[in-house]
Amino acid sequence: MTILDELLSEIKTIDVVEKLRIICDKIQIEENEKFKYAKELIPKGPNNFLVVEVPGRNQKEIAYLVLERDMPVITQAYNAVLYTYILSKLDLTKPETFPPPKRQHSWIIGETDPRKVLKQFARLVKFLKGE
Repeated sequence: MTILDELLSEIKTIDVVEKLRIICDKIQIEENEKFKYAKELIPKGPNNFLVVEVPGRNQKEIAYLVLERDMPVITQAYNAVLYTYILSKLDLTKPETFPPPKRQHSWIIGETDPRKVLKQFARLVKFLKGE
């Protein structure tokens, strides 16, 4: 049994969105320890489920891949969105001066099942990390 299967079996709720949110929260706790840069850089939003730091397109960027729920909520579609910051424009000693991240690319995840959504998101993370 995979870790994902174990997490899904532990969750008793029927709501698919809530299952995905709970699993993403558990994964996010582990991912927070891997971030190289300030926690204030993490893209925030009410529909962000999971944020993973990935290599930028070049060495002058910091990049984050974000699993977002698309609006309207009725469709329950999900997107994986690549956000970047340019290092030269950041003063890492002053988090209050950080500009918002730039949305570089978006991938539509055409699934609603939490297992399939997370598998597609994991594939994108591996692709962006060059694995």
